[in-house]
Amino acid sequence: MEKFSIIGSKNFPVIPEKCPYCESSNVHGIEILGAYDGDLLWECADCMLRMLKFSIRKTISLLEKTEELYYDMESAKNYYA
Repeated sequence: MEKFSIIGSKNFPVIPEKCPYCESSNVHGIEILGAYDGDLLWECADCMLRMLKFSIRKTISLLEKTEELYYDMESAKNYYA
């Protein structure tokens, strides 16, 4: 989980009103394509630390689904332009 700048193992099933590390209210969700339909992590836009929405075990399991996926974002521009 270090790769995602996640500290600790506490999970927050709903978006925290304030970051537990810097107390900023500037917290938003992060969606990872192919892992989960919706926000998978929470991120503080001020201190840039991320928090778990689910347990570490479930988060890792969801992220493992994306290991062999490839997204060509340049080609996607042709479909949505």
